[in-house]
Amino acid sequence: MRPAGKKTISLCPICYKEIPAWVYQDGGRMWMRKSCPRHGASAGLVEKDARFHRWFTNLFRKAPRSFVSLTLPITLRPPSRGAPGRSDLPYGPDMPLGKLVQVARNFGGKFIELSGGEPTERQDLPQIIAAIKKLGKTVILQTDGAKLADARYLRTLKKAGLDQTILFFDSLKSAFYEKLMAGRKIHGRELLERKRRALDNLQREGISTILCSTVLAGLNDREFNALFLFALRHGPCVVQLRLRSRPCAGTGAGGSKGGYWLSELFERFSKQAHISARDLREKYLEGRLGRSVLFHFQGAIRKGRFVPQTDASATLKLQVKLVGWPTVENIDLMDLKTPMAYFSPRSRQLHRIFHGVLLDEMLREGRPGNKRR
Repeated sequence: MRPAGKKTISLCPICYKEIPAWVYQDGGRMWMRKSCPRHGASAGLVEKDARFHRWFTNLFRKAPRSFVSLTLPITLRPPSRGAPGRSDLPYGPDMPLGKLVQVARNFGGKFIELSGGEPTERQDLPQIIAAIKKLGKTVILQTDGAKLADARYLRTLKKAGLDQTILFFDSLKSAFYEKLMAGRKIHGRELLERKRRALDNLQREGISTILCSTVLAGLNDREFNALFLFALRHGPCVVQLRLRSRPCAGTGAGGSKGGYWLSELFERFSKQAHISARDLREKYLEGRLGRSVLFHFQGAIRKGRFVPQTDASATLKLQVKLVGWPTVENIDLMDLKTPMAYFSPRSRQLHRIFHGVLLDEMLREGRPGNKRR
């Protein structure tokens, strides 16, 4: 029997084909029910808090007519330094420089985000940046920051045309990285120090930076306020703090594997930053973008807390972005109206960012899937 609710389009959790789906409320939670002609019916939890889900999905957003930014994986190799890499990428040979430039040239948007297992592993990264910059694009680098601890290397990237970095900075505690790096060749304390040096170098070079933290249950989920204040203090270099749920692509991923639902990220940020949920919604809300909600803060720090200021005396400004990653069980393709595109290194096609990551997971596993854009 078809459940009452909103009709949409999702993916089969087995073959990843696009199939009809229904999003509906059951108790205090939102669920998705769908049926694949080949693999039958399935269900997935969409959001643990139905009230939050209704508020979030009703937020005004202008549907983009075309893509604005492109996430372009330039290396699919695991990081050689032993640092953690992207688990959702289909590891394989890197795309040659010429092909990368061709993809960037054919992309109509302005922003190109260079991503991968760790983009700085490529020896020709300065050449990649320079070639894409010549196309009139804004070049953004996603990185763990280890190589940016070398001031000379960072200056090389800046000279090549690097505009902005997305620096993965999950925690301010070395113990977090010790647990994360257990059995690896690098110590957690060393990794944290490299990240701090990288941020110092980015400040000296005046390179705009986004701090991105993946929130993991029991590891760094009590650091929201610490990261918030840390990002504020490092302005104007740091323009955004991004707190995101764990980007797991495979079946059974999401909140059940050490991650958080978007409503939980919202609640934890509110409590730890000592800002009421009502104030977040009414005073600081900037808008919605895909599966994320954005807030803008302006003020000062007093006694370990953010204090808002609306006049010219405000010295600290920061955007905070809370990101909830969909999974193959609950992805709503009609709801992901985001201007962010993703170039799949396996299908060699453009997809909307979350859809593309999921398809890469499917392609890595060698399963037949939908190659539609």
